[in-house]
Amino acid sequence: LDPVYWAPVLSIVFVSYLVFANTRTFISRILVLFRQLATSVSSDLFVLVLAEVMAVYFPACVILLRIWLPEAYRGELSSVLGEDVDFSAFHRHFDFVFLLSSTLSAIAIVLNILFRQRRTYIADT
Repeated sequence: LDPVYWAPVLSIVFVSYLVFANTRTFISRILVLFRQLATSVSSDLFVLVLAEVMAVYFPACVILLRIWLPEAYRGELSSVLGEDVDFSAFHRHFDFVFLLSSTLSAIAIVLNILFRQRRTYIADT
């Protein structure tokens, strides 16, 4: 066994597993929330929000896990993402920005549901 060859290969396999496992866990938690809150009227909205959140969450996980890649692969990933990106700032602010955007999205969904229920209640009376 050549550790010089196998160390980067196993590292990439492990990081790939972490990215996909993290994304899978996130999707399963969102689906639980979706099943609890979804109605026939709001299901389209939930699907759109879920697609939007996942479109941002997966690349963000890839960027955050880039720090665990060996230097050779990290440089290649950085060149794909852009050389002038300040990754340290992204790492510092990722949790805050994701939490804030998730909270605002949840508030927007709840307000949308409440306003729809209010409109149907007013229209029925």
